[in-house]
Amino acid sequence: MASSLTRDELISIFEQEQGRCHYCGKLIIKPRFNPLDPRGFDHIIPRVKGGKNEKQNIVVCCGKCNALKADTGAVGGLLFRIRGVHRE
Repeated sequence: MASSLTRDELISIFEQEQGRCHYCGKLIIKPRFNPLDPRGFDHIIPRVKGGKNEKQNIVVCCGKCNALKADTGAVGGLLFRIRGVHRE
């Protein structure tokens, strides 16, 4: 996923998002967080739509939102946060 980002950059993104999914706000438990696991992150602009592996294009994302958002892009993803598709 984010091969051009360092482990420290991914940890920085996690801390910037305060350990919460960018879309639904779900808290991601830090001891289980693995910055090398791409499932904990999402491209705001999907790579298939020209998004880059850059810090500005990566957010923390829970598995459910990542699966729901797929490659819809940021606009579709933000609807999940606004409508509260799921909360745990």
